[in-house]
Amino acid sequence: MSLGVRNVPICEICRSKLKSPKSSRHINSKKHQAALKKQGKSTLDKLEIIAPIIPTRSVSPLDLTTLEPMIEKIISPRLESLENRILELERLIKSNKTDTFEKKIMSKKNFQERLRYHYNRMNTQERRGGMVPIPRLWDELSVDGFSRNDFVSGLYELERQRIIELQTASDPKVVRDAEKAIDHPSRGLINYIIWRR
Repeated sequence: MSLGVRNVPICEICRSKLKSPKSSRHINSKKHQAALKKQGKSTLDKLEIIAPIIPTRSVSPLDLTTLEPMIEKIISPRLESLENRILELERLIKSNKTDTFEKKIMSKKNFQERLRYHYNRMNTQERRGGMVPIPRLWDELSVDGFSRNDFVSGLYELERQRIIELQTASDPKVVRDAEKAIDHPSRGLINYIIWRR
C-alpha cells in the first residue's frame, strides 16, 4: 500500500500528466499541438477541445416587476396631470365657449385657482414639504394659457396679499431650470413658493 500517491489526469492527445489537461494553456502548448499533428488532426481541433470546458453562464430574463414601482412613481404624476388637461379640453370643446374660456384664464381669481391646484398636486404627489419649485409651476401654468408676465406679476401680487411666500434659492448654481425661476435684482433667484393660507 503506497501512501501519498495521487491519480494525476493524463492528456489523451499528448499523454502528458497534468492537473488540468483541458486547460487552454496546455492545449495551446507546443507539445500538445505537435501531438495533434502526429495524429493527423489539425490545430483547429483545439477549438473543439476548448469548447466543452468553457463554462456557459445562463442569463436570467429581466424581471420587470421590480421596475414597475419606480416607473409608476415617475410617470403617474405626469399622467394624472395630462388626464386632467384632456378632461378640461373635452369639456371646453363640448361647451364650445372659447371666448369665455380665454377671459376666464386671464382673470386674477382663475390664476390663483390654477396656481393653487398645481401647487397642491405637486406638493402632495412629490412630497415637497410645502416648497414647490417655480419652474415646475411655470411649466403647468404656461400650458394653462398664462403668459410669463401674467405669471410673474400674479406671483408678486399674491405675495403682496400675503397668500404665498416667495423663497430664494440658497445656491442658484444648482437650481434646475434656473431660467424659468424669477431673477430678482435685489432678492436673487426666487425659486420656491410656499402657500401661507
